[in-house]
Amino acid sequence: MADRRRLQRYDLNIPAVIIDIPEVQECPEVMLMTKDISASGAYFDTSQPLSPGTMLGLELRLPARDYPGGRVQLCGTVVRSTPTGMAVSFDNDCRFFAAGKVEERIEN
Repeated sequence: MADRRRLQRYDLNIPAVIIDIPEVQECPEVMLMTKDISASGAYFDTSQPLSPGTMLGLELRLPARDYPGGRVQLCGTVVRSTPTGMAVSFDNDCRFFAAGKVEERIEN
């Protein structure tokens, strides 16, 4: 099968947490770790993968040594699930936080 990815993927392990699942009234806090990431999506290692088609809000927690208090919040949709993880396609809107305040809103 040919690789159809348009954007370069990076093998980075970034901690993340699911912060919202619109179809679930009370979203459980699910910790994730990126396996690889690009500007359009990421694959997350998790023991609790969600079903394809599930929309969710995520928060990536950036390394403190590089970005103290840095977080990126974004929305996406699960496009593929396996027993050990899930692939999420990011929406075009995200927010970058540093030291607890919104530093920049990015829209593609």
